[in-house]
Amino acid sequence: MQERPTPELYKQAAELVQDPDAAAEEWEIVAAAEARARRVQEQERAARERERAVRREAEERERAERREAEERERAEARERSVHQARVEKAQKLAPAVRGALKKAVREQRTTTWSEIQQKTGLHQLSRLDHQDKVELLVLVESDTDPGNPLRSALLAAAGDGAALRLHRDVSHRLSRPLPASDADLINQLAAERTQLHRPW
Repeated sequence: MQERPTPELYKQAAELVQDPDAAAEEWEIVAAAEARARRVQEQERAARERERAVRREAEERERAERREAEERERAEARERSVHQARVEKAQKLAPAVRGALKKAVREQRTTTWSEIQQKTGLHQLSRLDHQDKVELLVLVESDTDPGNPLRSALLAAAGDGAALRLHRDVSHRLSRPLPASDADLINQLAAERTQLHRPW
């Protein structure tokens, strides 16, 4: 007899049950076949359940990956949008800030953000965050010859943490090497300011 529960097996079992003269051996054979058939059914059902579970897990994983990819895309789009807004803001302010720094070079002095704001009337300067300032100074320095010091070194004259961090970030964006320690950086900035003032 086959182990799978086929219609033929059920028919044989039904005939046997109705046969009053069926031997005990025949009963045992049919019972064993039915037990084997049930086991096969159970195994197949369990295998189908496992397949369904694996499929569900794969679908869940795929949905989660899709959600993550969509979230990543949204985050990147937001980042691009913020960056674009920074660039547009910097493009409007760059000419006046560049002019103010050139003037400070000619007059052999240092300057500050509040002084530039006061002299140019650019009230937006007071609302710039660190990243806005980095974007702005990178644009301002885009025409500075790589062999010359950055004019924005005049803004780092105070030597405070925020000014030094700003100068480091701008220099990094412009691929300009800087000393690791703040003390060495302050010395370098002093030398660069001297160099900036020399031609005038």
